[in-house]
Amino acid sequence: MAAANVSSRAAGWIAPVVVHRGRVVGTWEARGGEPEVTLWPESPPVPADRLDAERARLSSYLKGVGDA
Repeated sequence: MAAANVSSRAAGWIAPVVVHRGRVVGTWEARGGEPEVTLWPESPPVPADRLDAERARLSSYLKGVGDA
């Protein structure tokens, strides 16, 4: 799946993206107050600890708790 096809959506909507080392490596969307991340298979590996930390930060923001 081409990256442009999943980061650009209908009616000009742009999906939130995951950036690693200055490159877009996937997308995310909020589902039930939690960020659901989809990394692209052709992207380089993203360190799990950093991805988990950002998921926790986004989850707090999406639930309206704390500073994000």
